[in-house]
Amino acid sequence: MILSMTDMAIEMVQSTKKQFVHTMVKDESLNKILVEFIDSQTKYTKEAVHKYVDTVSAVTAITTNKDFIQSCMNPWGAKKGK
Repeated sequence: MILSMTDMAIEMVQSTKKQFVHTMVKDESLNKILVEFIDSQTKYTKEAVHKYVDTVSAVTAITTNKDFIQSCMNPWGAKKGK
């Protein structure tokens, strides 16, 4: 769900940029190049956000695991009470 919402926000910003280019840039060849650049930005930004969400999810899953927390509390493996 979070990815679909971030994708929508990215699309909204990038669509606005494209609309600006279509409105302000009258030369077709320049217009095409700029729109292609915006499309590249869109693809990169979505991939970066998706990687970020995947990374945060993985780190959260690992660091909230009971075994991980216990290993951090006792990093040298000493038994309790010794």
